Amino acid sequence: HGMYFAVGNGQSGATSDFDINLGQRPWVYGPPDGYQAATLAGCYERPTIIRPDKKYFKAVAYTGNGSSTDGNKIETPFEPDLVWIKRRSTTTSHMLYDSVRGFGVNKALIPNGTYEEGDTSGVSEAVHGFLDTVVGNGFTVKAGSSSGVYTNTNDSDYVAWCWKAGGNKGTWNVDGKDVSNYTNAGLNYGDTSVLNGCSINTKAGFSIVKWTQDSGGASKNIAHGLSKAPSFVVMKHINNTSNWYVVHTAIENVGKIMYLNTNSDQDTSSDFGGAWPGETYTATQTTGVNGRQVIMYSWINVKGVQWFGQFEGNGDSDGVYVPLGFKPAMLWIKRVDSDSSWRIWDNVRDWNNYNPRKEILYINDNYGSNTEAGNAIDFLEQGFKIRNGTADINNGGGKYSYMAWAETPAFNLYSSS
Repeated sequence: HGMYFAVGNGQSGATSDFDINLGQRPWVYGPPDGYQAATLAGCYERPTIIRPDKKYFKAVAYTGNGSSTDGNKIETPFEPDLVWIKRRSTTTSHMLYDSVRGFGVNKALIPNGTYEEGDTSGVSEAVHGFLDTVVGNGFTVKAGSSSGVYTNTNDSDYVAWCWKAGGNKGTWNVDGKDVSNYTNAGLNYGDTSVLNGCSINTKAGFSIVKWTQDSGGASKNIAHGLSKAPSFVVMKHINNTSNWYVVHTAIENVGKIMYLNTNSDQDTSSDFGGAWPGETYTATQTTGVNGRQVIMYSWINVKGVQWFGQFEGNGDSDGVYVPLGFKPAMLWIKRVDSDSSWRIWDNVRDWNNYNPRKEILYINDNYGSNTEAGNAIDFLEQGFKIRNGTADINNGGGKYSYMAWAETPAFNLYSSS
């Protein structure tokens, strides 16, 4: 990518000297009407967010201090609305918190399990640690009454993946403001009477929407508040056990879904209403139980910020290259056509922060980090490159979904903000 100029004198074997002005001196004449100067700035679409790592998504590695009183303040460049924590060194569940449901003890959802929010029989946060508060530029984790294994064991290594949605100034939050009601939040589509609250980042294309099932039947159309149909949606029951339901653009047929908490391939299910997510709402049919609460996380493809797509494996150690238009900060890969675990790479966990990156965590399991050579992937300026031919991420002819969030776009001609 870029701009290339070719010059020559038109004669074989002859040599010539050229004096070329590429902007080092002022131009004598402007471009003709209907044309613009030949610059890199004119070659690319300006990214929506120049530095997503400062404004939207950030992976943070931290070390626990064991405190259950003052806790452990973890700094981020923004106030996150979704925080996902995993202990790296040992078998411990993932812990996910968001601003729509609220932060604090017994507010975690467990991506590697089916537990309801605050299920102390499965994961006791008060005993073993939790995310306490999110304020300003970061969040505070605390150990529990017995240990801090989930979030804050002394000298243990953790990773936190943090997203900025629409803030939490009120019930209906869009781009950092409390907009008072669901209509102002852009949620005036579908079954509006069941909606409870939201946090929506229209610029970064990410929304969190909470709703409660009524007695009017299982089929519900839930508005997402984004500018186009989501490419990636994750849905989970809050006050009851359930799978984590996933729909993704890589799924081959309408009516197929995947489950974040299992390694199974795409499955036939009506949980998303047998339809793709639409421009204004996502069809759901996940529960007919009156009073059942559901949380829905939705993302759209945004250039320079995040991208969700698919690739086909080549089975070679010189693996597939996938262009993204940015250098990834975090990457997920899940095989679609065969059983295989969900895998996460990021830009903070490999000890030397160089390619190839081999340290992965499994979303659907509570295992500690895996650093085997078969995980090798390069994070490149405009995408990622697989460096092995293992079946889990690069089987010849295998179909794979990917989810990628940006560190920085591939180009930045405008500013550092």
